[in-house]
Amino acid sequence: MDDKVHEYQLRAEGIPDLILETDQTPVVVDAGKVIDLPVRLRADETNLVKRSTDIVFTLTATDEAELKITEKAKFLGPQP
Repeated sequence: MDDKVHEYQLRAEGIPDLILETDQTPVVVDAGKVIDLPVRLRADETNLVKRSTDIVFTLTATDEAELKITEKAKFLGPQP
């Protein structure tokens, strides 16, 4: 944490052609603050090989690439 406002890019990976949607673009966080950021993911059913697929979210500051975090998650889709 530092004393500057940062703009971030959020990515999701793990499924071909995965689409990430947010209501807040760009993601801007004021100095010393924490925000909630609801996201939606969409994937073509033909790209799902099982019901639960591992994905990875990566949040990177656009002005300081070393400000970066990666988190694992699960994408739950229909039964293939």
